Order: sequence, then C-alpha cells, then structure tokens
Amino acid sequence: MSATCVDLAATIDRFGLDDRAINDAERPWIQSEKLSFMRWQPVRFDVARGAWTFIVHMTTSGVVGRHQHHGEVFAYVLEGSWRYAEYDWVAHAGAVVHEAPGAIHTLVIDDPAGMKTLFAVHGAMDFFDENDNRVDQETVFYFVDRYVAHCEANGLEVDERLFY
Repeated sequence: MSATCVDLAATIDRFGLDDRAINDAERPWIQSEKLSFMRWQPVRFDVARGAWTFIVHMTTSGVVGRHQHHGEVFAYVLEGSWRYAEYDWVAHAGAVVHEAPGAIHTLVIDDPAGMKTLFAVHGAMDFFDENDNRVDQETVFYFVDRYVAHCEANGLEVDERLFY
C-alpha cells in the first residue's frame, strides 16, 4: 500500500490566500448609523463563514444595546475599557476577551474617553429591547453593505483585500 504525498507548497499556491498587510491608513473609519458615539474600521470580511473582524471606536462613554451572538467572539482591547452590565469584570487596554455563543449581554463604556477594541465576530448578532423582543440583527453582510456604501459615497475604491 503506497501513500500519496501532497505537494503542500503547490496546494497553498493554488488555493491559499496570499500574505498581505493592510495598513491603518488604507482602511476607512465608518460612522455607525445607529450610535452617534461609535465608528468602526473594517479589518476582514469572511463572507464564506459569516464572520467579520473590525476595530470599534467608542468616542465617549455610552451603552450598546443588549445583544446575543450566534457564534463566538474574540476581542482585544486597544485603548480605554469596557464591560458587560451582566458580569463583574472590566476589560482594560491589553485585555483579551472571549465570548461564548448564546449569552445575552449589554456593552457598557464607563470611561468618558471611550474605548477602542478589535473584535472578531462569528455569526449573526441579535439585539433585544427591554421586553426581550428581537429588534435588530447584524451580520457580516450588514457590515459589507455599510462598507461598500461608505466607499461609494466617499469616492473610495472597495478594497478587495479585506474579503477572504
């Protein structure tokens, strides 16, 4: 019985993604339509897996509505701090946060200077009102749409390197 050897380099060359660096200045900041104190910067759109990575910048203190993630979330706090009203921890600059799918929580920014955090989000995110009614949903396609609309409105070219 003989084993088949795969030419790994050729396979990666044919099917893999190229290495890339996309600098901060090459990615626009997009003002949130829903929260006046929030803007975000795209890092990656993974439409095949329903995931997106972005940097969220809350410019002042505030609250992001109660929400639930359908998939896991990874976060790295770049500046400032934030917490979830439902938990007893605070994520400060340098903190790594893992959110398991299914929990419902309310993001709170107490610092008047706000916060800046890199989020990698997998799956849809549902938002709820005070009566636990779902009032909104955001997905990778929502953020792709907002990014493309921002580029078109500002005469920017859509950066295909952001899409995997």
